[in-house]
Amino acid sequence: MPFYMRVGKVPPKRHITFYKDDGKSLYREELFSTKGFSGIYSNKYHLYMPPQVESIGELNHTDSTDWLEAPLQYYHFQTDKKQTKGNFLTSRNEFLKNDHCVISTGNPTEDTDLLYRNSSKHDLVFVHHG
Repeated sequence: MPFYMRVGKVPPKRHITFYKDDGKSLYREELFSTKGFSGIYSNKYHLYMPPQVESIGELNHTDSTDWLEAPLQYYHFQTDKKQTKGNFLTSRNEFLKNDHCVISTGNPTEDTDLLYRNSSKHDLVFVHHG
């Protein structure tokens, strides 16, 4: 049995005409899911049209070397001392990784309007400055 959670202003039923406060213009509905039409999904209501996909392609942005025989001990990674020039993707430096997780830092020096959705992994981005 699915569960529903309401956050913000939503219509009384799903998939119906949902007018803004002016009574003339509509909220834009978007169905969002990472598994298509099976599994959990979200109904999102936008003030404006949701962004459209401009292109789909593969991004190869890391050249990493594996340290397979790394001893099991504590490490202090001084991540602020390793800064690579580039945009949000190309400035990443990998510090820890395994088959399930990659922990990397980045220090972007180029402004870019690059927005993407990683279709093979989940990205968690923590912005420290900016």
